[in-house]
Amino acid sequence: MAFAVVHDCIPDEITAGESVSWKWSDGDFPASESWELTYTLVKSDAQLQIVATADGDDHLVEVAAATSAAYEVGEYEWQAHVANGTERYQVAVGMLTIVTDFAGQASGFDNRSHAKIVLDALEAAIEGRASKTQMLQMVGGVQVQHMTLREQTAMRDQYAAKYRQEQVRAGKVTPSPTIKPRFTN
Repeated sequence: MAFAVVHDCIPDEITAGESVSWKWSDGDFPASESWELTYTLVKSDAQLQIVATADGDDHLVEVAAATSAAYEVGEYEWQAHVANGTERYQVAVGMLTIVTDFAGQASGFDNRSHAKIVLDALEAAIEGRASKTQMLQMVGGVQVQHMTLREQTAMRDQYAAKYRQEQVRAGKVTPSPTIKPRFTN
């Protein structure tokens, strides 16, 4: 199968239901010398394995749209291993997110993370404009409607930090610079 776009490394994000392809090369483990490359992706409740094919000395990874459509959405850690039948080595590790294909969703699909949903509910409650659904959100085992204003603002600050971390990991915002104290005499 010939893919139109072949990335030069594993992408940070794959959309479920779309084709994706990338190459991996290493002079110590050429595909032409019977080295096989396998990616293993894991998250708490799922594991995926993707096996590359030889493309000269390179390892070519091709995931068909029908295959990725079955992938469970979420954030995965991955490891890449090469093996030749007698030896096996880990050659790379990383994180990858599988995201939802909007075209395959019913109307009204909510793509917000848990942190964003809770943050929005807390902010709406604090501002006095929360819907019944938002007031019924559970935060730390307590419904938003049963929290004091002080508890709501404290939880809002915690969830705002969690959501910001998600945004930084996704590359949507830049991390805040670390300000280190400097002492002089």
